[in-house]
Amino acid sequence: MRRGLLAVSLSALGACVPDLDTDEALVSTPRVLAVVAEPAESRPGTAASYTALLVDEAGPREQGVLAWFYCLAQKPLAQLGPIDPQCLDRGAGKLSSIGRGLAVEGMVPKDACALFGPNIPAPEPGQEPGRPVDPDDTGGYKQPVILGFNAGQGDQLVLYEQRISCDLPGVSAATAAEYRLRYHANQNPGLRDVVAERASGERITLREGDVLEVSVGEQLTLAARWAECPESDACGDGVCGPDEDRVSCAEDCATPVGCSGQERYVWFDNQERELTVRRESMSVAWYNTAGSYAQERTGAEEGDTSLESDNQWTAPSEAGDLTLWVVVRDARGGVGTLQLGMQVR
Repeated sequence: MRRGLLAVSLSALGACVPDLDTDEALVSTPRVLAVVAEPAESRPGTAASYTALLVDEAGPREQGVLAWFYCLAQKPLAQLGPIDPQCLDRGAGKLSSIGRGLAVEGMVPKDACALFGPNIPAPEPGQEPGRPVDPDDTGGYKQPVILGFNAGQGDQLVLYEQRISCDLPGVSAATAAEYRLRYHANQNPGLRDVVAERASGERITLREGDVLEVSVGEQLTLAARWAECPESDACGDGVCGPDEDRVSCAEDCATPVGCSGQERYVWFDNQERELTVRRESMSVAWYNTAGSYAQERTGAEEGDTSLESDNQWTAPSEAGDLTLWVVVRDARGGVGTLQLGMQVR
């Protein structure tokens, strides 16, 4: 399982044993490396679009047979899998079709906060009422989105979790009102660029789609860099932060504008029973069609203000053209991607 994205075969779901010797960073068969939702966080009953980053050993794929669905079944507490098994069976009536293709547009189910959030869900016929879902570590809730595709080796599933905006449960009316004013929906992170540093000390800044020529077996230090977000809020800085709202700063918050780096956000501390401000952590996944990384995953914790994450990449021992992808995910489930080309000579 990768945070926010899980890929399994239909027949192996529930009995999947990870192969610890598999290089997850190496793309050798068709795979969905990421799903990007716009917006990154949605209110139930509002529109959202989804785009899959589908790739194979030759690079990005512009076409693919993909089918998208919303899962409409709350996972039982005793179920160890990531979703209710009914959402793997079209005949169970727990799937809502979104569309087909690499990119689709859907309407987030109106009852998402009851099925997958803090609202008490309606009971199934003849059953006792269910219980609200507990929030994740960031205080958020997620609507499961299932993407099915055929990779030429049997049907595959990708589970993506769309963050949904729900009201804060079990608090005073004043706290709930303050939360609604100060909490701003997550924005997808983005990668400004990747800086490649050669052993000689030469540094090359690479942006989306750039191609770098490297030598056979050459080792590079790669730094994936994202935008700097304000450490404190100032009205007029172009970012609607957790200490601003549409009343105190209409300039930034009338239509809230987020930041594509490590955003600060309002979080309810359930232990202290108060609202506080946190900063997102970042997770970076590295992929290539040839070569090898020192680490498959890197990232930055909440307190890390470096604005980048480093890795080492070694070019393959044979010449050829290849592709690298970097996928960044923030703590609230936002996703950003960047693609680079390498010419090994």
